[in-house]
Amino acid sequence: MRVTCKTELPSLSTTHKAFDSLAMIYTQANSRTNTKMTFNLERASHGDGNIAAVCASIGFVLNKSQNTLDIGPRKHGYNKVRLFKDMFGYRCSHAFQRLTFHSNGTEVRVLEPNKETEFRDYLVNHVIRPDWRALIPVHYWLDVKGFLLKLYRNCTEHMDCNDPVFFSSSFKNNVLTFTVADCGYGFLKTVRKISNEVVTEGQAIIRAITGMSVKINGSGGTLKELGDYCWFNEGSLLIVSGNTSVEYSENGAHEVRKLSSPIRGSVINFSIKIEKQDLND
Repeated sequence: MRVTCKTELPSLSTTHKAFDSLAMIYTQANSRTNTKMTFNLERASHGDGNIAAVCASIGFVLNKSQNTLDIGPRKHGYNKVRLFKDMFGYRCSHAFQRLTFHSNGTEVRVLEPNKETEFRDYLVNHVIRPDWRALIPVHYWLDVKGFLLKLYRNCTEHMDCNDPVFFSSSFKNNVLTFTVADCGYGFLKTVRKISNEVVTEGQAIIRAITGMSVKINGSGGTLKELGDYCWFNEGSLLIVSGNTSVEYSENGAHEVRKLSSPIRGSVINFSIKIEKQDLND
């Protein structure tokens, strides 16, 4: 059975509006079995490469109930979000990554939890594309790789399942962007283990980005540190979990917005503006 879902969203971008549309797609598809869902987005080919990690994570979850997800404008041919596993791990379909999205992004990297050696290889060889390296000063590489390693470790510890974690990056108009998407149970379930006062997904995310621990007998601060780093570098931090998205603000007035439908797992999207040093200074 094929179900076509149309949207007025002008493009796939890492914004609340885009995540809201993806959440509705996920909810509709997840209520069915053996269904081909078509996300009919007329300008999908002009989207942000980073959204590919989120689409791939949704496709992975839907595949568990024998559903499939196609995405793209009809004039370009629908591209199937396909994941397969071989001896090297999970991989995402080449057609989906190369034909649906702008060439400003990297291929989706799909990594299983507790595979830090493989993740470090990704950080060294794939997270910064070779053609970007001359344009991005090394200190930015080192900073973002450190944050990505911490985020991968957090996903491994908190998502309460053995499903993979999805990563993508893009570089466009001097803005370097990263997306981390997992298929776990979101922030609220984790935080509820240590605090009965937290009752909403938004409260759980706020707790994490203000530096409070979400671990039993543990310390927090990664997301607060990341948010401050993004703010300092004229970028942004957006977190999606359950039915809520939260955009980080340095002054503590974080923007909390509801999604029309809940989404499985959590998504962390962050960006920084790259400033190249003037050697004449």
